[in-house]
Amino acid sequence: MDMEDSSFKFPERFFSGMAKLKVLSLNFLPSPIILPIGLQTLCLDGSEIEEVAIIGELKKLKILSLRYCYNIKQLPGEISQLIELRLLDLSDCENLEVITPDVISSLVRLEELYMSGCFVQWEVRGPNVKRNNASLEELLHLSCLTALEIDIEDEKILPKGFFSKKLERYSISIGYASHCVSLGKSFEFIQNKGSRGIAMKLNSSICLEKLQGINNVESLCLGELQNVKSGLQELDNDGFSQLKHLCVQYNHNLLCLVDSTKCVTAFPLLESLILCRIINLEKICKGQPTTDSFCNLKFIKVNGCDELTILFSFSTAKSLPQLQRLEVEDCKNVKEIFAIEREGNVNNGSDKIEFFQLRFLTLKHLPRLASFCSGMTTTSTSQSRHDELTLFDEKVSLMITLYFSIIDINNFLFFTLSEKILNKQLTFTAACFLQFGGVRS
Repeated sequence: MDMEDSSFKFPERFFSGMAKLKVLSLNFLPSPIILPIGLQTLCLDGSEIEEVAIIGELKKLKILSLRYCYNIKQLPGEISQLIELRLLDLSDCENLEVITPDVISSLVRLEELYMSGCFVQWEVRGPNVKRNNASLEELLHLSCLTALEIDIEDEKILPKGFFSKKLERYSISIGYASHCVSLGKSFEFIQNKGSRGIAMKLNSSICLEKLQGINNVESLCLGELQNVKSGLQELDNDGFSQLKHLCVQYNHNLLCLVDSTKCVTAFPLLESLILCRIINLEKICKGQPTTDSFCNLKFIKVNGCDELTILFSFSTAKSLPQLQRLEVEDCKNVKEIFAIEREGNVNNGSDKIEFFQLRFLTLKHLPRLASFCSGMTTTSTSQSRHDELTLFDEKVSLMITLYFSIIDINNFLFFTLSEKILNKQLTFTAACFLQFGGVRS
């Protein structure tokens, strides 16, 4: 019901003859008003309501939606009477700062709680401590909760075991104030209600025990994890077996993404990987992961990782049959994208990279790039000229349609595609597009 005429006087007993009314949607809530006590769904999205204590009288209410109610500043104790409530949506109530203590924990049948865009001043529960606001520990008492969306500005108030609760759907932002910064569309899925997503920007040395239990996460964005250095297996010893999307950014301590000597199989379902401004990252993989690791990767983006010299070993590259898009930018020490980490002859029958799904390749601002894949040939007769940048040869099987973007490679003197591969490619492809910009000889 939409009522924009402010001069209209809404009768207090307007709903008195509607005892069987179950669902009510209004963009305003007049006062005084007597609501039907049999209501099961009440939607006040976008209304100018300030006081919501009257809603506590609706004991049979199962769904309460208050999205975009900017005037609500407090969720009062009367809401604790809604013991039949299954869904509570407070999304983008940006002025909501106070929730009366124990109100949330009183909603014992609550299954879905949406609070993204709220800035509640959560307090820490403690013995003999009088609180004026709700505690995150109250969420741990909601045994029926299956879906949660919440933004937490201060990571220090996270209770132990916060991530141990097995939720079917969640979008949890910690320290990001509602979104994963600086990524734009690259990480929109972190806000997808249909997935399990966590975005964390942790400025303090948070205890790792508080982060245990995030092993069923599907979308994960990590920034400034001060006490994680030797791989993300420190957060999940099972190698994030359900993770599909991963972004790690602005981390000065991380030396490798995964240590295969401590976690043999890592990221078996991972589809997209974004590494941004990890300035001390030396390796993506330390050691040799199993063939099941990274085997579902479709999108890789690496930006501003100055200590990185290669992305993956040659053997790991062979485990990337699903790769569709590869972007490497602003990495001043990258010499090869894929590299054989041993000397000597290679087996011509098995040592071959096949990127039949790859469609987009971007190599941008890589001043030391020498090869797409090193160690491809070992005899002197097959060596390229010293002034030649050989990105692909017969060891690299390409795709049907490839879009290249080769930009600002300082040592770029000559670009070659193996004649054998080029001829094969022209046989099967409709087009091969190459774009060059800012290339200096």
